[in-house]
Amino acid sequence: MKSVIVWNLIGQIGAMGLLLAITGCMGQHRIHPPQENIISVANDPKEVEKWMLEDSLGIESPTHVVLALVSKNREVDKAPVVYSTVASHPYQTAKNILFIDKQSNKSSWLFPKNSQLIEDYFSFPRIGYPPPFINNNKKAESKVIFYEVIDKDTNGDGKVTAQDSKSLALSDILGKNYKVIVKDISRVITIKEAGEDMLTIVYQKAGVGYSLSLHFKGFTVLSNEMLPKVGE
Repeated sequence: MKSVIVWNLIGQIGAMGLLLAITGCMGQHRIHPPQENIISVANDPKEVEKWMLEDSLGIESPTHVVLALVSKNREVDKAPVVYSTVASHPYQTAKNILFIDKQSNKSSWLFPKNSQLIEDYFSFPRIGYPPPFINNNKKAESKVIFYEVIDKDTNGDGKVTAQDSKSLALSDILGKNYKVIVKDISRVITIKEAGEDMLTIVYQKAGVGYSLSLHFKGFTVLSNEMLPKVGE
């Protein structure tokens, strides 16, 4: 008798769990409906790119709304190709960044075309992170935006892809005065503040490590030194 009661109780709990799971899935479907492609901001006549605008969470701007134009086609090809759902990628590769002025509601794009890949982008100093030094108790605010951009075919496969070398570039917090600092790098290792309006950037290029000293004013490179080998 007790075993029957126990099994009935387990069955009721299981049914309730299944009902909650179904309800949760329905709720998620209502909260996250399928995203419609955006066609008003970029051309995509063959529906290869499948454009979407997403909130650029990596960039904090007090004066602008910053959005990323992203594509389901991760590669930028020199010749048009047929889009394959088998080789599809998630919406994560930005092709351009849109800046919308909160006061005037005027918009502007970072790049005049969508032919590059923006592998990473973030404002610096990063708001919400502990500051590396105390600056007269001033309120922390981002001063520049960093971009890791792939804008040319460097491995000769006829396409601009994540396998190509990239450039490290900066702009001001409004998306203006874009400037490439270093070309053909493999990766950025770290970026640290080195004093007021100065940065130290450690990066790798062709298997060699470098440290670069940069001043915010005019994005001026003060020095760019190869890292020494141990014992030298």
